[in-house]
Amino acid sequence: MAFEVRLKNKSISEYVGNLTFGTSEDTLGMEASFDVVYRGKEIANVGDVIQIFKDKTRFFWGRIIDIQKDGKNPRKVTCFDNAFYLNENEAIIQFKNIQADKAIEQLLDKYGISSRKITKLPYKIKKIYKGVKVSEIIKDILEQCSKVSGAKYFFEMQDKTFVVAKRGFYEIKKYFNVIMNPSVTESMKNMKTRVIVTNSDGESIKSFISLEDKNAIKKFGLLTKVEQIDDKEKSKAKKIAQELLKSLNKIEITASLSLLGSINIQANRVIALKENTTGIVGKYYIKSASHSVNAGTHIVSIEVGEFVG
Repeated sequence: MAFEVRLKNKSISEYVGNLTFGTSEDTLGMEASFDVVYRGKEIANVGDVIQIFKDKTRFFWGRIIDIQKDGKNPRKVTCFDNAFYLNENEAIIQFKNIQADKAIEQLLDKYGISSRKITKLPYKIKKIYKGVKVSEIIKDILEQCSKVSGAKYFFEMQDKTFVVAKRGFYEIKKYFNVIMNPSVTESMKNMKTRVIVTNSDGESIKSFISLEDKNAIKKFGLLTKVEQIDDKEKSKAKKIAQELLKSLNKIEITASLSLLGSINIQANRVIALKENTTGIVGKYYIKSASHSVNAGTHIVSIEVGEFVG
Protein backbone atom coordinates (compact mmCIF):
# COMPACT_ATOMS: atom_id res chain seq x y z
CA MET A 1 0.00 0.00 0.00
CA ALA A 2 3.07 2.23 0.16
CA PHE A 3 4.25 4.96 -2.17
CA GLU A 4 7.76 4.80 -3.53
CA VAL A 5 9.82 7.69 -4.92
CA ARG A 6 12.75 6.83 -7.16
CA LEU A 7 15.57 9.14 -8.18
CA LYS A 8 17.55 7.96 -11.22
CA ASN A 9 15.74 4.62 -10.76
CA LYS A 10 16.93 4.23 -7.15
CA SER A 11 14.50 4.46 -4.23
CA ILE A 12 14.86 7.54 -2.00
CA SER A 13 11.56 6.95 -0.18
CA GLU A 14 13.21 6.78 3.25
CA TYR A 15 14.40 10.39 2.81
CA VAL A 16 11.11 11.75 1.44
CA GLY A 17 8.14 13.33 3.27
CA ASN A 18 5.05 15.44 2.57
CA LEU A 19 4.42 13.95 -0.84
CA THR A 20 1.80 15.75 -2.92
CA PHE A 21 0.75 15.42 -6.55
CA GLY A 22 -2.09 16.64 -8.68
CA THR A 23 -3.66 17.45 -12.03
CA SER A 24 -6.01 20.10 -13.39
CA GLU A 25 -8.09 20.51 -16.54
CA ASP A 26 -6.41 23.91 -17.01
CA THR A 27 -2.89 22.47 -17.13
CA LEU A 28 -1.47 19.77 -19.33
CA GLY A 29 0.59 17.68 -16.95
CA MET A 30 0.94 16.30 -13.45
CA GLU A 31 2.89 18.19 -10.81
CA ALA A 32 4.46 16.40 -7.85
CA SER A 33 6.29 17.83 -4.85
CA PHE A 34 7.93 16.47 -1.74
CA ASP A 35 10.49 17.25 0.97
CA VAL A 36 13.82 15.45 0.95
CA VAL A 37 16.20 15.50 3.91
CA TYR A 38 19.57 17.25 3.76
CA ARG A 39 22.46 15.01 4.90
CA GLY A 40 25.43 17.30 4.42
CA LYS A 41 25.18 16.84 0.66
CA GLU A 42 22.37 17.13 -1.84
CA ILE A 43 20.39 13.99 -2.64
CA ALA A 44 18.47 15.51 -5.55
CA ASN A 45 19.35 18.09 -8.20
CA VAL A 46 17.42 20.11 -10.76
CA GLY A 47 16.95 18.05 -13.93
CA ASP A 48 17.09 14.65 -12.21
CA VAL A 49 14.51 12.08 -13.32
CA ILE A 50 11.88 11.21 -10.71
CA GLN A 51 9.49 8.25 -10.77
CA ILE A 52 6.66 7.71 -8.29
CA PHE A 53 4.96 4.35 -7.71
CA LYS A 54 1.95 3.17 -5.75
CA ASP A 55 1.88 -0.57 -5.02
CA LYS A 56 4.57 -1.04 -7.70
CA THR A 57 2.46 0.78 -10.32
CA ARG A 58 4.23 3.80 -11.76
CA PHE A 59 1.93 6.79 -12.16
CA PHE A 60 4.49 9.58 -12.49
CA TRP A 61 7.60 9.99 -14.63
CA GLY A 62 9.15 13.42 -14.83
CA ARG A 63 11.99 15.71 -13.84
CA ILE A 64 12.87 17.98 -10.96
CA ILE A 65 12.18 21.54 -12.08
CA ASP A 66 12.68 23.51 -8.84
CA ILE A 67 14.43 22.95 -5.52
CA GLN A 68 14.03 25.33 -2.58
CA LYS A 69 16.91 25.28 -0.07
CA ASP A 70 16.60 26.86 3.38
CA GLY A 71 19.69 26.26 5.50
CA LYS A 72 19.91 22.64 6.62
CA ASN A 73 16.15 22.15 6.49
CA PRO A 74 14.65 19.54 4.17
CA ARG A 75 14.76 20.54 0.51
CA LYS A 76 11.41 21.32 -1.11
CA VAL A 77 11.36 19.62 -4.50
CA THR A 78 8.93 20.33 -7.36
CA CYS A 79 8.63 18.03 -10.37
CA PHE A 80 6.64 18.00 -13.61
CA ASP A 81 5.96 15.22 -16.05
CA ASN A 82 6.92 15.46 -19.73
CA ALA A 83 4.08 17.89 -20.41
CA PHE A 84 6.49 20.51 -19.06
CA TYR A 85 8.21 20.55 -22.44
CA LEU A 86 4.96 21.13 -24.35
CA ASN A 87 4.20 24.06 -22.05
CA GLU A 88 7.65 25.61 -22.41
CA ASN A 89 8.46 25.10 -26.11
CA GLU A 90 7.21 27.63 -28.68
CA ALA A 91 6.62 26.47 -32.24
CA ILE A 92 6.49 27.69 -35.82
CA ILE A 93 4.25 25.43 -37.89
CA GLN A 94 1.78 25.55 -40.77
CA PHE A 95 -1.10 23.13 -41.21
CA LYS A 96 -2.40 22.88 -44.75
CA ASN A 97 -5.97 21.66 -44.38
CA ILE A 98 -5.12 18.37 -42.64
CA GLN A 99 -7.19 16.32 -40.21
CA ALA A 100 -6.91 17.70 -36.67
CA ASP A 101 -5.54 14.49 -35.12
CA LYS A 102 -2.91 14.29 -37.87
CA ALA A 103 -2.01 17.93 -37.23
CA ILE A 104 -1.35 17.18 -33.56
CA GLU A 105 0.78 14.17 -34.52
CA GLN A 106 2.75 16.36 -36.95
CA LEU A 107 3.36 18.85 -34.15
CA LEU A 108 4.45 16.17 -31.67
CA ASP A 109 6.89 14.74 -34.21
CA LYS A 110 8.83 18.00 -34.06
CA TYR A 111 9.43 17.44 -30.34
CA GLY A 112 10.20 13.73 -30.33
CA ILE A 113 6.99 12.55 -28.66
CA SER A 114 6.40 9.25 -30.42
CA SER A 115 4.29 7.49 -27.78
CA ARG A 116 0.73 8.79 -28.16
CA LYS A 117 -2.93 7.85 -28.18
CA ILE A 118 -5.03 10.42 -30.05
CA THR A 119 -8.72 9.97 -30.74
CA LYS A 120 -9.96 10.74 -34.25
CA LEU A 121 -10.92 14.43 -34.46
CA PRO A 122 -13.72 15.73 -36.74
CA TYR A 123 -12.14 18.81 -38.25
CA LYS A 124 -9.47 19.92 -40.73
CA ILE A 125 -6.90 22.51 -39.71
CA LYS A 126 -5.65 25.22 -42.04
CA LYS A 127 -3.67 27.68 -39.97
CA ILE A 128 -0.20 29.12 -39.33
CA TYR A 129 1.19 29.37 -35.79
CA LYS A 130 4.27 31.47 -35.03
CA GLY A 131 5.86 31.66 -31.60
CA VAL A 132 2.95 29.90 -29.90
CA LYS A 133 3.48 27.35 -27.13
CA VAL A 134 2.95 23.78 -28.26
CA SER A 135 0.33 23.22 -25.57
CA GLU A 136 -1.58 26.34 -26.68
CA ILE A 137 -1.59 25.13 -30.30
CA ILE A 138 -3.09 21.81 -29.21
CA LYS A 139 -5.70 23.61 -27.08
CA ASP A 140 -6.65 25.78 -30.05
CA ILE A 141 -7.02 22.75 -32.33
CA LEU A 142 -9.25 20.97 -29.83
CA GLU A 143 -11.38 24.08 -29.30
CA GLN A 144 -11.97 24.27 -33.05
CA CYS A 145 -13.04 20.62 -33.04
CA SER A 146 -15.39 21.22 -30.10
CA LYS A 147 -17.12 24.09 -31.91
CA VAL A 148 -18.05 21.79 -34.78
CA SER A 149 -18.87 18.58 -32.93
CA GLY A 150 -20.16 19.86 -29.59
CA ALA A 151 -17.93 17.29 -27.85
CA LYS A 152 -15.35 18.35 -25.28
CA TYR A 153 -11.80 17.08 -25.64
CA PHE A 154 -8.81 17.07 -23.30
CA PHE A 155 -5.15 16.15 -23.51
CA GLU A 156 -2.63 14.97 -20.95
CA MET A 157 0.48 12.86 -20.37
CA GLN A 158 -0.10 9.36 -19.03
CA ASP A 159 3.33 8.25 -17.85
CA LYS A 160 5.37 8.83 -21.05
CA THR A 161 2.39 8.69 -23.44
CA PHE A 162 0.62 11.76 -24.82
CA VAL A 163 -3.17 11.27 -24.86
CA VAL A 164 -6.07 13.11 -26.50
CA ALA A 165 -9.53 11.82 -25.61
CA LYS A 166 -13.16 12.90 -25.46
CA ARG A 167 -14.53 14.03 -22.12
CA GLY A 168 -16.20 11.06 -20.47
CA PHE A 169 -13.89 8.49 -22.07
CA TYR A 170 -12.23 7.75 -18.72
CA GLU A 171 -14.64 6.86 -15.93
CA ILE A 172 -13.60 5.77 -12.44
CA LYS A 173 -15.29 2.43 -11.86
CA LYS A 174 -16.15 2.97 -8.22
CA TYR A 175 -19.01 4.71 -6.41
CA PHE A 176 -17.93 7.13 -3.67
CA ASN A 177 -20.22 7.90 -0.75
CA VAL A 178 -17.66 8.53 2.02
CA ILE A 179 -17.21 12.24 1.32
CA MET A 180 -15.46 14.82 3.50
CA ASN A 181 -15.87 18.64 3.55
CA PRO A 182 -18.42 18.91 0.72
CA SER A 183 -19.20 22.36 -0.67
CA VAL A 184 -21.37 23.33 -3.65
CA THR A 185 -21.55 26.58 -5.64
CA GLU A 186 -24.30 27.48 -8.11
CA SER A 187 -23.62 30.42 -10.44
CA MET A 188 -25.00 32.13 -13.53
CA LYS A 189 -21.90 34.29 -14.16
CA ASN A 190 -20.83 32.20 -17.17
CA MET A 191 -24.35 31.75 -18.53
CA LYS A 192 -25.28 32.90 -22.05
CA THR A 193 -28.90 33.12 -23.24
CA ARG A 194 -28.13 34.29 -26.79
CA VAL A 195 -25.42 33.20 -29.24
CA ILE A 196 -24.46 35.12 -32.39
CA VAL A 197 -22.11 33.55 -34.93
CA THR A 198 -20.35 36.09 -37.11
CA ASN A 199 -17.39 36.29 -39.47
CA SER A 200 -13.84 36.77 -38.25
CA ASP A 201 -12.93 39.09 -41.14
CA GLY A 202 -11.97 42.47 -39.69
CA GLU A 203 -13.03 44.29 -42.84
CA SER A 204 -16.78 43.68 -42.49
CA ILE A 205 -19.50 42.37 -40.20
CA LYS A 206 -21.64 39.42 -41.25
CA SER A 207 -23.97 37.76 -38.77
CA PHE A 208 -24.43 34.21 -39.98
CA ILE A 209 -26.97 33.21 -37.33
CA SER A 210 -28.41 34.29 -33.97
CA LEU A 211 -30.05 31.83 -31.56
CA GLU A 212 -31.59 32.58 -28.18
CA ASP A 213 -33.68 31.05 -25.41
CA LYS A 214 -36.59 33.42 -24.79
CA ASN A 215 -37.64 31.75 -21.54
CA ALA A 216 -34.09 31.95 -20.17
CA ILE A 217 -33.84 35.61 -21.23
CA LYS A 218 -37.09 36.36 -19.39
CA LYS A 219 -35.83 34.68 -16.21
CA PHE A 220 -32.10 35.50 -16.21
CA GLY A 221 -31.79 38.44 -18.61
CA LEU A 222 -30.05 38.87 -21.97
CA LEU A 223 -26.51 37.43 -21.88
CA THR A 224 -24.84 37.32 -25.30
CA LYS A 225 -21.95 35.25 -26.65
CA VAL A 226 -20.45 36.32 -30.00
CA GLU A 227 -18.51 33.57 -31.78
CA GLN A 228 -16.30 34.43 -34.76
CA ILE A 229 -15.63 31.92 -37.55
CA ASP A 230 -14.02 32.00 -40.98
CA ASP A 231 -16.27 32.61 -43.99
CA LYS A 232 -15.41 29.11 -45.23
CA GLU A 233 -17.07 27.68 -42.10
CA LYS A 234 -20.38 29.46 -42.77
CA SER A 235 -22.18 26.17 -43.45
CA LYS A 236 -21.38 25.06 -39.89
CA ALA A 237 -22.64 28.27 -38.27
CA LYS A 238 -26.02 26.89 -37.15
CA LYS A 239 -24.54 23.78 -35.55
CA ILE A 240 -21.87 25.86 -33.82
CA ALA A 241 -24.54 28.22 -32.45
CA GLN A 242 -26.72 25.32 -31.28
CA GLU A 243 -23.85 23.60 -29.46
CA LEU A 244 -22.70 26.82 -27.82
CA LEU A 245 -26.17 27.73 -26.61
CA LYS A 246 -26.67 24.20 -25.31
CA SER A 247 -23.43 24.29 -23.30
CA LEU A 248 -23.67 27.89 -22.03
CA ASN A 249 -27.39 28.34 -21.36
CA LYS A 250 -27.42 26.88 -17.86
CA ILE A 251 -26.60 27.50 -14.23
CA GLU A 252 -23.08 26.28 -13.57
CA ILE A 253 -22.72 23.91 -10.63
CA THR A 254 -19.30 23.20 -9.13
CA ALA A 255 -18.42 21.30 -5.99
CA SER A 256 -15.34 20.70 -3.88
CA LEU A 257 -14.81 17.78 -1.52
CA SER A 258 -12.25 15.34 -0.18
CA LEU A 259 -12.04 11.56 -0.49
CA LEU A 260 -9.80 8.74 0.64
CA GLY A 261 -7.05 8.78 -1.95
CA SER A 262 -6.67 6.71 -5.08
CA ILE A 263 -4.14 7.40 -7.85
CA ASN A 264 -6.99 6.85 -10.34
CA ILE A 265 -8.68 10.06 -9.19
CA GLN A 266 -7.28 12.64 -11.59
CA ALA A 267 -8.55 15.58 -13.62
CA ASN A 268 -10.52 14.82 -16.80
CA ARG A 269 -12.16 11.72 -15.31
CA VAL A 270 -15.83 11.06 -14.62
CA ILE A 271 -16.63 10.07 -11.05
CA ALA A 272 -19.86 8.90 -9.37
CA LEU A 273 -20.60 10.60 -6.04
CA LYS A 274 -23.36 10.50 -3.42
CA GLU A 275 -23.65 13.17 -0.71
CA ASN A 276 -27.30 13.93 -0.01
CA THR A 277 -26.87 16.95 2.28
CA THR A 278 -25.41 19.20 -0.41
CA GLY A 279 -27.02 17.35 -3.32
CA ILE A 280 -23.78 16.02 -4.79
CA VAL A 281 -25.40 12.96 -6.30
CA GLY A 282 -24.65 11.41 -9.70
CA LYS A 283 -21.82 11.57 -12.21
CA TYR A 284 -19.41 14.50 -12.17
CA TYR A 285 -16.46 15.62 -14.22
CA ILE A 286 -13.22 16.14 -12.25
CA LYS A 287 -11.80 19.60 -12.91
CA SER A 288 -8.83 19.26 -10.54
CA ALA A 289 -7.43 16.70 -8.11
CA SER A 290 -4.86 17.43 -5.39
CA HIS A 291 -3.37 14.46 -3.54
CA SER A 292 -1.47 14.51 -0.23
CA VAL A 293 0.30 11.63 1.51
CA ASN A 294 1.29 12.13 5.14
CA ALA A 295 2.16 9.47 7.72
CA GLY A 296 0.73 6.80 5.44
CA THR A 297 -2.62 8.57 5.00
CA HIS A 298 -3.62 9.40 1.41
CA ILE A 299 -6.30 12.07 0.89
CA VAL A 300 -7.42 13.65 -2.39
CA SER A 301 -9.25 16.97 -2.65
CA ILE A 302 -11.19 17.45 -5.87
CA GLU A 303 -13.19 20.09 -7.67
CA VAL A 304 -15.93 18.77 -9.91
CA GLY A 305 -18.51 20.04 -12.35
CA GLU A 306 -21.65 18.49 -13.77
CA PHE A 307 -21.01 15.83 -16.38
CA VAL A 308 -23.29 15.76 -19.39
CA GLY A 309 -22.67 12.54 -21.29
